[in-house]
Amino acid sequence: MHTLIDGTTETGKSTLAKKLCGEFVKKGEEVLVLDPLGSQWPTQDVFTDPELFLKFFWATRRRFVFIDESGETIGRVNREMNKTGTRGRHHGHSVFFIVQTRTQINPELRRQCHQLFLFAVGSDEAYDLAQEWICPDLVEAPYLPQGSCFWVRRFWQGKAGGVKKINIFS
Repeated sequence: MHTLIDGTTETGKSTLAKKLCGEFVKKGEEVLVLDPLGSQWPTQDVFTDPELFLKFFWATRRRFVFIDESGETIGRVNREMNKTGTRGRHHGHSVFFIVQTRTQINPELRRQCHQLFLFAVGSDEAYDLAQEWICPDLVEAPYLPQGSCFWVRRFWQGKAGGVKKINIFS
């Protein structure tokens, strides 16, 4: 299951991703990270080089994968990086794409995501995501405080539009 983590700068995206990463590691899961900034993550397999990351990604199976700064590392036209979302699940990978706006990555890649963590974004972004995820509550995203986000799954309890509001600091 792939995940989109979306929000403007300083809203809590990387903090959430690192918390999730740490939880997976504690459970004994294998985790892989691509972070072009080279920041600290609670796992050993952290790459700053996309080419080395891709070699490791395709050589492994069943990993939780975090791609920070996805707008920079994947973008909308990088075919090889886009395959992490379109074909990665066939290797058993669950990929978390971390972006500042959904338009930074290809729509085909976004459609591969089964869940969304939406932090504060502009009103246009929130409206478009509310339409894309069939979840009207997302239009309230511009008013979320730092550290709060909406958590949406494509089909929560068998129906579209299910949403939970969470605070990553509690």
